[in-house]
Amino acid sequence: MHTRFFHSQLFFSVSLCGMLSFGGACAQVPLAAVRPTLAASLAHAAPPGTRLALSVAAETVTLPEGASAPSREPSVGEVSRAYGRTTHEFGSVVAVAPPTMVILNTAPGEPNIYAGLPVTDAFTLLASSLTDEQWKQLTSEQGLGIQGFDAQQKQMFAALLSADGKLVIRPKYANGEKWDDHDKRDMTAQLPQVHLRMSQTIALNIPPKEDPNSEYMDAEIPPPAGSPRQYEVADRHDYGGSSDTDYGALVRAEMPNAPKRGQLDFTDPSLHAPVPLDGLKTVGDLIYRIGNLTKIEIYVDPRMEKKSLTLLGATSAPASDLLRSLAFCLTSTFRKVGPAYVLTDDIAGLGARKQIWNDFEEEADVLRRGPVRAASNALYVRHTPRDIPWLDDPAAVTPEQIKLASDQTVNTQDGFSPELKLTLSQLTPVQQDMVRRGAEKWNREYKRQPVSTDGNIRIRPALNVQLLSPGVDTPIDMNLNHGGMEQCFLFQEPADMVAESIKAQDEKRLKEHPEWRSLNKTPEMGPMADTWNALRAAPRRAVIVHARNAKEVDAACDAAKTLGLNELWLDVFSGGKARTDLASHGENDILTEALARTKGTPIQVYPMLALMYWGDSPPEGCADRNILGETSAQAAARRRELKALLTDRDSLGDEAYSNPIIPDWPGVIVCPLAPAVRATLTGLIKDLAARRGIGGMVWRDLDSPGYDLLPGGSDTNSLLLGYHEAARLAFLRRFHADPVDIYDVGHDGVKANTDLPNFGDNNGEYQLHDSWVKFRQEAFPAFLRELYVAANPTGTPPARRIPMILKQLRRGQGGNIGNGQYVYPPGWYGSWDNPALPPPTLHTQGEEYKPGEPSKPVAGDSDQARLQSHIVITPLTRDTLSQMRMMASFRKSANPAIIRTMPSPPAMSGFVLDLGDAPGVGALNDLLTEVKSVPPPASVAKPAAK
Repeated sequence: MHTRFFHSQLFFSVSLCGMLSFGGACAQVPLAAVRPTLAASLAHAAPPGTRLALSVAAETVTLPEGASAPSREPSVGEVSRAYGRTTHEFGSVVAVAPPTMVILNTAPGEPNIYAGLPVTDAFTLLASSLTDEQWKQLTSEQGLGIQGFDAQQKQMFAALLSADGKLVIRPKYANGEKWDDHDKRDMTAQLPQVHLRMSQTIALNIPPKEDPNSEYMDAEIPPPAGSPRQYEVADRHDYGGSSDTDYGALVRAEMPNAPKRGQLDFTDPSLHAPVPLDGLKTVGDLIYRIGNLTKIEIYVDPRMEKKSLTLLGATSAPASDLLRSLAFCLTSTFRKVGPAYVLTDDIAGLGARKQIWNDFEEEADVLRRGPVRAASNALYVRHTPRDIPWLDDPAAVTPEQIKLASDQTVNTQDGFSPELKLTLSQLTPVQQDMVRRGAEKWNREYKRQPVSTDGNIRIRPALNVQLLSPGVDTPIDMNLNHGGMEQCFLFQEPADMVAESIKAQDEKRLKEHPEWRSLNKTPEMGPMADTWNALRAAPRRAVIVHARNAKEVDAACDAAKTLGLNELWLDVFSGGKARTDLASHGENDILTEALARTKGTPIQVYPMLALMYWGDSPPEGCADRNILGETSAQAAARRRELKALLTDRDSLGDEAYSNPIIPDWPGVIVCPLAPAVRATLTGLIKDLAARRGIGGMVWRDLDSPGYDLLPGGSDTNSLLLGYHEAARLAFLRRFHADPVDIYDVGHDGVKANTDLPNFGDNNGEYQLHDSWVKFRQEAFPAFLRELYVAANPTGTPPARRIPMILKQLRRGQGGNIGNGQYVYPPGWYGSWDNPALPPPTLHTQGEEYKPGEPSKPVAGDSDQARLQSHIVITPLTRDTLSQMRMMASFRKSANPAIIRTMPSPPAMSGFVLDLGDAPGVGALNDLLTEVKSVPPPASVAKPAAK
């Protein structure tokens, strides 16, 4: 029998005590310094007969305080009990493991939007529920006593307090004071006697020192020196990542440790083989030795890979017993990824479970907005914000200040006090003192961005909500304004009133400036023929054609000749289907027909492929997946359902960030790493490249969210793709982690506590996330290069290469045109001249951001296109053609002022007509009819219908 152990902390502790025992020093060593570890105690335990004892990371487990150390040569069971561990026998292996495991809820159900409300929402709902008499008391000097609240009002009020409905207050510290938790006071016992009151106050913005007339910094205003101590509510615990419950749903639970359900078949005969244990030090050592011996592809998540092993007893054990013991010690299991397995926390990925709670909170936020918005609208209608009293606020805005700043008023919305921009000398003495104290505090805490009182100070309206308690001499700040940033959060003007207000303002401006009416009037569009004649000078004049048979190809060729086009971009692959196989019907396929009809003419034919969007039902194994296992269509449908709950004035949070992902994809997006996708496209492209007479090839629909720049904040993970099994397997083989276990630590801002014992190393999480992002960013260009080589095999001379025209990657920043509709710039099609370089790509400001370095500027779209491609084609849609016709009409206006406001037509080197994706040539024929039609002379034109 052989005894094996890898730790000697007990020996180290005893030796340390021996060295310090001279002169009585041993008695001065703290107990924690000499408390033995589980690893050390197991090293001195009696071997468990012919079996093996196994423990993981045992050197991190110390003897509990007050517990007695095991006797000399104790049994493994005695050691385990002394350290509060549990044991479980798996065949010939005894696992010494944690007594509990953490389980995350993956089915939170419907959120309770009234549980855990944000404080501003809770106060809005509470205020809206008040009767007129209660409102009068709320805005009075003495405030509103809370003892008369009904059950719902009590629930809303409890959300304003500290954690668990308590009232804990802390001081607002003056300049130079240090925070001290001993200054906190628990006032919960006084709650029945407190009064709630609300008044009007101001918030300040102080300009930066380097440019006093530019942006403003929100200034927190400390109390003046020598003033009575002021207090605010503390310990709300309404920040992210802290709660085991979320909107009424249980997030996590600690349960007795038990083997988890997994996907590795431990009865596999290959796992019966004995595994020698010599030289093993870590979990990874054991896993990869088992894989090598059994020929089973198996990995362990890198966050557990380097955890130490403690082994005692037998020199070998069956692979199945070792694997089950490892999983039990790590409270984990084995997940299957293609032909491989990975030891990780659970079958459901940790990243996926975090995303479930992120989506749960987003849904709760959207559902909560409805009643909160209704409450805000009702408060705006019932109560005039400007009429809220100042009470004893010495910083009140004076009538003289409003009059003095009338020409610089920032916000004049009816019902609100105006936002004012004033110099320091225009402020009252109290306001000046507030500004100086705020600037001093800011400059002390943010030395790299100092502020100055020399420029304009912005004074904003804000609400001051306080508690009056018999146990506190000064009002307690409820701290709802977050330094004034929330301003008058309580009141929201109803949408119909906003529309009426805007209409009234527009009418007022037009009365004052009647000459503006001509600017607002939409002119009649000029003839399409005039616009078209201006386009004929472009050297490359293309049209996208979705013909489905030879007859439609003929019609497209005739229209192209009449319109003077010289390129036909023929849709030969879209919706995941090749459109070129018509031979079974006894006629040419559309590409053969197009080449035949254009032979000897100036028109060149370019077969066009929509690479990534494959219709509603791609073949099995082709559709890409998000982290939850959904296709792009399923994720988009869920998002549209959520967005339907919002009003026209609302948007989902991620839509406010740069590079938002708006799910309007024309079909299910497929995975570039899926074998079936690669085989289908490379085979088709090889066949097309072999067709004599084509001018080149066009690829479009290249946007696969998740394979390139992440959206701002990475908050749209449910729309990010790349989690197809083929991609997960490739990443697992390279980095030993399954991507569904990876999440962005920097943007893990959910309130739900989804932490797990083995996944707490933030540095490791950052590295894995960065590797996963980079892996997908590299995978898509590599896929495109593979397709390029299919058309132009290695060694093809440049003169014989098939020209490749690609729609630029990244649609760019979408513009919101209202009603939740985003419109992207048309972008460009560019030639991919060198496959060793990236394909044509739209670059945006800040995408190469490095901490501490300024963001590098980027060129405009047209300059980027010219820098990346020697052929640049601008797409023209129906909308852009209409805009060009209206611009031409504007330029013909007799008003010189209007002409000067109109930009000149862009100088285009080439264009392609994109008239929509409807099959057939109807849209092209309609355009041809418009171009050929000539309007009647003005003298005989019919009068407009009344």
